[in-house]
Amino acid sequence: MKILITGGAGFVASYLIEECLARGDEVIGTFRWQEDLSRMKDFKDKITLEEVELTDLSSVIRCINKHRPDAISHLAAQSWVPSSMNNPIYTMKNNIESTLNVLEAVRIIQEVYLKHAYHIKNFNEDPCYNPLIHICSSSEFYGKVSKEEIPITENTKANPGNVYGVSKVAGDFLAQIYEKYYYLRILITRMFTHTGVGRTMMSAENYYAREIALREIDGKDIIYTGDSKAMESLRTWADVRDAVKNYYTLFKNGKTGIYNVSGETTKNINQVLSYLLEISNIKQPINFVIDPQFVRKINVDKQIVSCEKYKSENTWSNDISFETLMIDLLNYWRNKISLTKLGNKNPNWNNGSSFEPYSINWTEELKQNIRHRDSYICQLCNKKGNIVHHIDYNKKNCDTNNLITLCRKCHPKTNHNRKYWLNHWRKNVRKAS
Repeated sequence: MKILITGGAGFVASYLIEECLARGDEVIGTFRWQEDLSRMKDFKDKITLEEVELTDLSSVIRCINKHRPDAISHLAAQSWVPSSMNNPIYTMKNNIESTLNVLEAVRIIQEVYLKHAYHIKNFNEDPCYNPLIHICSSSEFYGKVSKEEIPITENTKANPGNVYGVSKVAGDFLAQIYEKYYYLRILITRMFTHTGVGRTMMSAENYYAREIALREIDGKDIIYTGDSKAMESLRTWADVRDAVKNYYTLFKNGKTGIYNVSGETTKNINQVLSYLLEISNIKQPINFVIDPQFVRKINVDKQIVSCEKYKSENTWSNDISFETLMIDLLNYWRNKISLTKLGNKNPNWNNGSSFEPYSINWTEELKQNIRHRDSYICQLCNKKGNIVHHIDYNKKNCDTNNLITLCRKCHPKTNHNRKYWLNHWRKNVRKAS
């Protein structure tokens, strides 16, 4: 199978690429100009990389027409919920346009490139090229459900609770329209909570694993949490390695239609935190303090799902237990926050300020949004840049107006003589916003 995977440098995509390579498939992965490709380091030379701007239809057409893959797995998206609320226009434009362009590109290739070449009169009934198109939707499609709607099935109505969810509903319905009108082969997966080693998005389990790894070393006694509603939110948990195996099974079986995909362990956020603490080496009592940044007006709080449709038609993968997943996550953050990188052993040590953790909103998705907003141009020298800088040096202030793009040459300058640079950016704030 030849498979095209969009957002190849992303968290889930990198695991899916590895799964496809292990099965002997030919893989094409898309990436954006100056995107961080560190997740691809182990397989970059084993796949074909294509620079594609998914919001540019011509770019998408060129890529798909060049390779004519048997399957397209569209995973690229701005998927961080808090960022979708802070950057709603970008989220809607990026997620909906990219999905529409993948669908429209295949339709145009069919009708323009192939229909005339083969002189087919009724192309929709006999397409020469009709790849399986996987649209990665989300449990956010269902949003906030009532007790009567549990467990959530593929027939549960859409009720998104945030801008990201709205963008996923739009992409989901667009794909269904293209299947009905243009006979495209559409597979929609609505994936529930999935996580694993290497995820940069500060979702709850990742955030708490990181905080606990820090508390094991620094001895502090505070962990910031959400309010009671957030902590009681139920999730059905899956390891990303099982998630991509289940995706792959659908591809190989040539399945079309809509499938819920998830794990089989349901726990609320408080139970996740408790388990991480249970397996940790923390000896000091921990005080839990509610942080307003974790409080949402709409809590998607009952993600209890039925995957019976999938299981009745396909081989189900749920090999990695919740306990193994959490141990792996905690060990990942322990390694990432090693003793050699802490305290006065860190070359950037500044009486403790280098130890200050970033905000939960400091994600790769946020940084990519800032780079895109600034057109990948350094706001100091107007040359190419891809480093995102906090104007006020406060790592917790991730307001988009406090973030700018700099190049590798200019960024070190701004970490010296900070009063000068603070004054400089105040006078030139419009350049950065």
